[in-house]
Amino acid sequence: MKTGILLPRSSTHPLISYNFMDGLSIFLKFHQLTNDIDCIPAYIGFGTDPVLIQQETERLILEHRVDLIVIFADYPVVECLFPLINSLNKLMIVVNHGAKYPSSWAAQPNVIHHSLNNVSNCWLTGKKAAKENQTAVVVNSFYDGGYSISHAISASFMSQSGQILFNFVGHQKKEEFNTSSLISFLKTEQKTEALLGILSGELVPEFYHQLREQIGNRKLKLYAGPVLLEESQTEENLNPTENIEVCGYTTWFKELDNEENIAYCNSFKNDTGREPDSFGVLGWDTGLILKTILKISEGKLIDAKVISKHQDLQLLQGAKGEIRMHAYSQHYISPVHYLHSKLNNDSSSLHRLSLEVVEESFNELINFEIQGPSSQWLNTYLCS
Repeated sequence: MKTGILLPRSSTHPLISYNFMDGLSIFLKFHQLTNDIDCIPAYIGFGTDPVLIQQETERLILEHRVDLIVIFADYPVVECLFPLINSLNKLMIVVNHGAKYPSSWAAQPNVIHHSLNNVSNCWLTGKKAAKENQTAVVVNSFYDGGYSISHAISASFMSQSGQILFNFVGHQKKEEFNTSSLISFLKTEQKTEALLGILSGELVPEFYHQLREQIGNRKLKLYAGPVLLEESQTEENLNPTENIEVCGYTTWFKELDNEENIAYCNSFKNDTGREPDSFGVLGWDTGLILKTILKISEGKLIDAKVISKHQDLQLLQGAKGEIRMHAYSQHYISPVHYLHSKLNNDSSSLHRLSLEVVEESFNELINFEIQGPSSQWLNTYLCS
């Protein structure tokens, strides 16, 4: 089965394509499918140019005769491929961190969405914050704040009668990232302890460093988006102070103890020498989807409109745990875990939300009416 894979690049997270492809390749090796599923890569820059994406997709289809397409990109740019794949009845799997709202949640018949559902997790985290706090401060960078995750955590907080008192938007470059306005507000508003945080990359340790230098013994609780939550756990980002609690909902974290995740983490570490991460787990579970498609197709022509609805693709067991196809949107959803850490201790999963609870919240999110004008970056989250 020939699979065309469209890969992005990133300056801030240069290992996106490498870890995704390693996760996928290691899955195929682990399950002895290397000779059965042939992955042919193509490169789409930062994933913002529809012309480049179309050209590379056409090259994969016309020159390499691929059976299906996997693209690591996001809305609205991926929409440029919908007419082509619908006309050819090709199956396309859209992979990303799930940090954007699609133009429409209604499913395209030939498209499966496989992501880490960051928007949905931020929606849950904002609601959790509102149950525990009446007021909060939103912390973004100019880059991170341009994605739907920022709206989701804020909107869900306010939907539960939470009040946002201050919005901090820092520069996206570490050298120019200055939290002085945030620190000044926190010193004025001593009763506000909750921060709703959407940050990534080199800004994560810098944010903790500046807070540590300025807030003294002030206790704060950071309700974090999944990427900030994951990157807060890496050794170089750990904050030695116990004043800042970090918590939030996430689809995946390294310590998940299901059989597939243990196999993924061990195999990834052994084969690459690098730590397993969320890019790699997307690759591993994409391999699981491809394995299932291979089994369904039985070596015959893949009928995308039929196979995307096939019973065997509706519920899978991956490194993220159960992966269920959401019927209306054809987005895979998974159980969600609430992590709560003081940064100098290992993260702990305080509780797990079942697929039923996650789907109920997901439906609430996709039915939420967004009012007023909105805009967002064209590039996929973290492909910057």
